[in-house]
Amino acid sequence: MNTEKVLIFNTDYNKLEIQLGKYYQPGQTCNIKINYHTNDQFSETLLKEMGSEKGIYFIDKPNKAPQIWTQGQPNLASSWFPTIDAPNERCTQEMLITVADTLTTISNGILIYSTNNGNGTKTDYWKMDVPHAPYLFNMVIGDFVPTTVPWKDIELTYWLEKGEQHKADKIFKNTPAMLSLFEERFGTPFPWPKYDQTVVREYIAGAMENTTSSIFHSMILNNLSEEKNRKLDFLVAHELAHQWFGNYVTCESWAHATLNEAMATYAEYLWFENVDLEFAEQHILEDRLICFEKSLDHPYPIVRFDYNLPSDQFTFNSYEKGATVMHMLRNYLGDSTFFNGIKTYLNQYALASVELNDFRKVFEEISGHDLHWFFDQWFYRSGYPKINIKHHYQNNTLQLFFEQFNDFDQPPYRIDTELKVWTDANHYKLIPIRFNQHLDTLSFTIDSQPITLQFDHKHTLLAEVFHEKSIQELKQLVNLGEHFLTRHQAISQYLELTSYDSLSSPETQILKLVLRDPNTYVQSLGLEAFDLYQIDPQPYEKEIESMAMNSKNNAIRATAISILADYMPEQHKPMFTELLKDSSDAVVGASLHGYIKSGAEDVNDKVESFKESASFDVMVAIAYHYISNNIKSQEHWFMQKIDLLHEELELYYMLSLMSKYLYANYDTAPPEQAIKFIRQYAIEHTNHKVRFGAYMALHDIRDLEGIEGELKYIKENETHQELISAYKSL
Repeated sequence: MNTEKVLIFNTDYNKLEIQLGKYYQPGQTCNIKINYHTNDQFSETLLKEMGSEKGIYFIDKPNKAPQIWTQGQPNLASSWFPTIDAPNERCTQEMLITVADTLTTISNGILIYSTNNGNGTKTDYWKMDVPHAPYLFNMVIGDFVPTTVPWKDIELTYWLEKGEQHKADKIFKNTPAMLSLFEERFGTPFPWPKYDQTVVREYIAGAMENTTSSIFHSMILNNLSEEKNRKLDFLVAHELAHQWFGNYVTCESWAHATLNEAMATYAEYLWFENVDLEFAEQHILEDRLICFEKSLDHPYPIVRFDYNLPSDQFTFNSYEKGATVMHMLRNYLGDSTFFNGIKTYLNQYALASVELNDFRKVFEEISGHDLHWFFDQWFYRSGYPKINIKHHYQNNTLQLFFEQFNDFDQPPYRIDTELKVWTDANHYKLIPIRFNQHLDTLSFTIDSQPITLQFDHKHTLLAEVFHEKSIQELKQLVNLGEHFLTRHQAISQYLELTSYDSLSSPETQILKLVLRDPNTYVQSLGLEAFDLYQIDPQPYEKEIESMAMNSKNNAIRATAISILADYMPEQHKPMFTELLKDSSDAVVGASLHGYIKSGAEDVNDKVESFKESASFDVMVAIAYHYISNNIKSQEHWFMQKIDLLHEELELYYMLSLMSKYLYANYDTAPPEQAIKFIRQYAIEHTNHKVRFGAYMALHDIRDLEGIEGELKYIKENETHQELISAYKSL
């Protein structure tokens, strides 16, 4: 019996209010059917709230099959279907998608059937029968080719646009191994029936972890070099880990977004810990450095309830800081307790919404520890501690003097860590350290004079630490420190205590020790010293040449080549010539820069032979050649190369170089086509940071004819509030 009844409703640009016609009691079911439509046109009021992020995107470019894709996080799902758009809402879904029969559809859950409609269209029926949050709903339409990989009983598929499908195995090759590792580490089987990884054009983010169906920006298809593939694994691991953290167990509100993002970010470390521990340690170090860099300008705790927009919570706090706090929690509790806690948390709150206190209570139950102090200081306070340490040894007693402060005048942190004390080159002892005052003194019995010591020797603490040591103690750490960061800190502090001339002094040979260090992060410190301290690299030519030719890290090789290019280009022309054939884009780019500077007679011919390269590093070398040598009529080359790029920083940088080129080559009005090209990026690009880069590229040449008018036009057409504010301040 059909009992459908038309209900009275009202819409208010982003709200749908329905009069149900009767009262319902808790527990009663009410079935509502909503007929609606959506497209890529949005009201000005809604655009002001959402900025450039619209939830559903229609990508239609010449000579390319059309694409439609969606982005729901944090509250954009309701821009393309009616829903209660909050992370604590869960529901199943069914999606019937009718498209041209030449196109592919991808969505959450399982494709139940595909029906050919006989009129050039087909209808695909996707069903997700496990409830999940609306922001994780997705739909992708395009001309995709699948690559299916066997993994247990899970349907694992990589979807790339036709013509790019041969790159699938290279981009996602480690997904099966990551699945196996995460199942083991999380103590919980992969919770969904299938997992798709789809690469789309012009995506507004790097990637998004929709349930069973992650989306990636097509920038990952560019220049699949070894170094880029390694970094790409971070992204693949992050989105995959979200299938447990965020999708299976979901934050109750965006105040607790870190429950989704912290473990997904920490999963990047877990993956590389399994394959390359030192690389993983460098990655978690970079997370800490991001916290140090951004905390002062972002004086908020990880968990906060006073944000203006949900997007305010998607900062380094939820990601990098959250990951470093997870790393500290693991170090404090130990691996067995930490991973048992993760397993219990996932099982206890499966398909549910959680707050941080739920997470804390699980770990308290598993560990038997009261963890209020840990969660209060790391999750509910802004910033991080800064610690100064001095030490003194006398009469078999080692005294440590601690001074603790922070940028926000908060109570002192409780610090739990270990001190490693060497009594000679072959013997050390580990001393537990705990203090919780602004000023504290700890004393320990040590039978003999320590030769050196290291606070927080595992380097897990989110704190800026300065431990005053003698030159002799620092030199001992350079030789004895097992952790690369121990050696790095010792060298950095050594440089601050000694004259820069001592770097090349035969007495210390400290720079040679640095350049020969087995860790690339330490090596990079030595390479940076040449420019930083204006040190003549010629006495270290053999070490630099060896790094350029033999280092396993291509970034180190490229940096070494660049030093030879800047200081000794002529004599290294044969090396540059040889390395132009290298498989690393970074090495080839640096070598081309060196070849250009070598004064070779065929420089222009050599540059011409690389003009069609899609490598960003090669582009930069050629761009600087065109700028510094005033090579005319190359603006079309800049436009062509910029259109090949997808990564935010690469686009920003190349737009800046194009601006410099135009300024160097045109005294009055630059070519209209070039300005129109940059303006188009400033207005139409989906990434607001790229739009800002294009605006700044024009702003840097604003004294040329006609540019002020272009800047005014861009400002008047911008909808992203962050950019509107930035443009007003310029």
